[in-house]
Amino acid sequence: MKAFGFTIVLTSFLIASSMPGNALSIPQADVMAANDTIRVKKDSVNMNDTVPYYNETLEDFVITTTRKLVQSDGATLTYNVSEDPEAATNTTLEILRKVPGVTVDANDEIKVNGQSSFKIYLNGKEDPMMSGDIKTILKSMPASSIKKIEVISEPGAKYEAEGTGGILNIVTQTRQSLAGYMANLNLYINNRGIGAGAYARTKIGNVTASARFNYNNGKLFHIYNSSSRDVENLNSDQNRLTSTTSRSRNGYDYLGGNISLSWEPDTVNLFTFSAGLHANDVMNPSWSTMNMHNSSGEKVWELHRYTTSKYNWLGTSAQASYQHVFDKPGHNLVFTYSFNYGMDKGNTNMETYDITGDPNWTDSPFSRNVNNEFSNSHRFQVDYANPFSSKHLLEAGVKGNFNLDRGDNAPFYGETADNLTIDASQHVKLNQFRDILAAYGSYTGKFSKWNVRAGLRYEYTRMGIRYKIGNYDDFTTKLNDFVPNASVTYRFDDASNLRMAYQMRISRPGLGVLNPYRNTMNENQVSYGNPDLKSEKSHYVSLAYSNYSGKLSGSFKTSYFFSRNQITDIIFSRDGILNTTYANVGSYNNVSFEGNITWNIVKDLNFQLWLQETYTHISAKSELVDAVKVNWRTNLNASADYRFPCKIRLSAYGGYGSGWVDLQSNGSSWYYYGLGVSRSFLKDDALTINLSTQNFANPTRRSSWTQTSETARYTSTSSFKQWSVGLGISWRFGSLRADVKQTNANMDEDSTSNGGSKGS
Repeated sequence: MKAFGFTIVLTSFLIASSMPGNALSIPQADVMAANDTIRVKKDSVNMNDTVPYYNETLEDFVITTTRKLVQSDGATLTYNVSEDPEAATNTTLEILRKVPGVTVDANDEIKVNGQSSFKIYLNGKEDPMMSGDIKTILKSMPASSIKKIEVISEPGAKYEAEGTGGILNIVTQTRQSLAGYMANLNLYINNRGIGAGAYARTKIGNVTASARFNYNNGKLFHIYNSSSRDVENLNSDQNRLTSTTSRSRNGYDYLGGNISLSWEPDTVNLFTFSAGLHANDVMNPSWSTMNMHNSSGEKVWELHRYTTSKYNWLGTSAQASYQHVFDKPGHNLVFTYSFNYGMDKGNTNMETYDITGDPNWTDSPFSRNVNNEFSNSHRFQVDYANPFSSKHLLEAGVKGNFNLDRGDNAPFYGETADNLTIDASQHVKLNQFRDILAAYGSYTGKFSKWNVRAGLRYEYTRMGIRYKIGNYDDFTTKLNDFVPNASVTYRFDDASNLRMAYQMRISRPGLGVLNPYRNTMNENQVSYGNPDLKSEKSHYVSLAYSNYSGKLSGSFKTSYFFSRNQITDIIFSRDGILNTTYANVGSYNNVSFEGNITWNIVKDLNFQLWLQETYTHISAKSELVDAVKVNWRTNLNASADYRFPCKIRLSAYGGYGSGWVDLQSNGSSWYYYGLGVSRSFLKDDALTINLSTQNFANPTRRSSWTQTSETARYTSTSSFKQWSVGLGISWRFGSLRADVKQTNANMDEDSTSNGGSKGS
């Protein structure tokens, strides 16, 4: 990873002498990027502009500056993906492994600032493309279409209050220039699958358009994983220990695309429209052996199972926005509407055979569990910004967010796979509504070297469930949340500052953790949601120092995060049955120290390191759980890049996370590492070929996870192939000199918790 310099070439004109401090003004539309060089038309330069210390005619005048791969102001850390040489051929998920503040473990599970509860945005707003199976989606998105990735730890009042870990904002390319077109094609293949991506943009008159297409096939090569699971019911002597060993094959087929349009009839009005469609088809067959032992260690029974799990996810969305600019830059009014629709269908079929002993749970060797969920939402938002002077900015807005989710869950049993009968006593069909009305206001002021920011967001939430089928009572919950934030920044100079901030965040429970449907497909076990859950509230205080000048630069931050009603998953034994559900019982305290360092060792060699040390204290004392957990944890990622004179780039990266804890749970550590070499060809490096490999010295990896209570113990261990070797090709062609403009809207949408804001 290199902090690239770029060169401005001015051809044959007279530069007048001046006093230091004046600047050279060049219209943005006359700047055309080519490799690391920015060329400027001679007739675009204002001859009255001045550059310090020069009074001569130059054939070639060269100005060199440096752009950082990583930058931070304490509130937002920015990873400039366009400066990463591997972005031309890598997926967005692989690039995320290098982003400070983001961890991607060996199972491709993503966490932001150590939290699994976070919001993910695309160009400053939520997008259905970023919901569902996010791992597969990011594997399918080419990094070449990404400009930067922002880790927003302290979003402020303008953004939705949801997500304790903050916001991960993926910003696509938005380079501005003249009319024309540009297209980029990506292909890759590795031992885990194949993928393709295409991105194009063009401008005709006052209309600018861009389109993106992604495809990823994870079914082409069969990847097998093995796992074992022990469930111990400490309240039962006869059915004490259930042990399961499994072998499964994973496969998916993802397809997604979107189009964006903008029309600028004049200099003060801008209309935009975007629409997307994304689908994912997953099928996971598995073969397992299950046995039961009593408290004396004697085997009570044994059986074998063949299970096929099929999931189909479809998401579509449309958004329209209008922006009007008033008498000065930054003074604008934006109206935005968006519609989202999602469908998530799950179907698990299970065949039980070769039974020895008496499991004594059902006489049906065939079973099926059907889980269908549908969602749609309408969102309206108005944003207003007024910089009423060069030192003061006021922002305000209102939002209406209306969501309706429908769920249908039912188990089926039968003697054959073609003759299954629904168990009506366990069938649940429901509608979940979640309506949010919000208003915010914020102020930003500059006083000499001091910057202050304060904001308040109010959110009224009406949410509940209406049961169409099922022996449960309807319920409605109304929430009133005031979400404040404040920060003070002292600027030592243009490149360094010291910042202190306070931020409050909330996390609402989602349908998956509220739904009381009881899943009883596993023997002597039942899992269900809790419709009585409340929103989780967290508070975040931080002190950060940033300095991004010179060859050695970076940021350092210490923070304290706490929550008193954490949503967590819990297990307990009752009447000989192991129960798994959720509750607002966690008291969560987290102290974190983190640093990010970027070192431009020599001109073509760059090194980056992010390190986080976290102390966590979690406790709960209730009827269902009485526990205390304490843990120190380390997270880090590092990367290095070297550019050879012959257009060959060599890169290396790696990451590590030590074992994590939650209220009743703890998990094993993880790590990853990789090497890549790329070579650019053709004019302006239009063609790039990349060879990469990951985790080649340890092709197989084991991970474990345990959950323990006074009456039950759950242990899971998995073994999987983590090595990878692949080839990527990227080809850029055409000449674009304009791109889709974006209004200043942040169409913030609420995200939902699916069970616990773990610090894991």
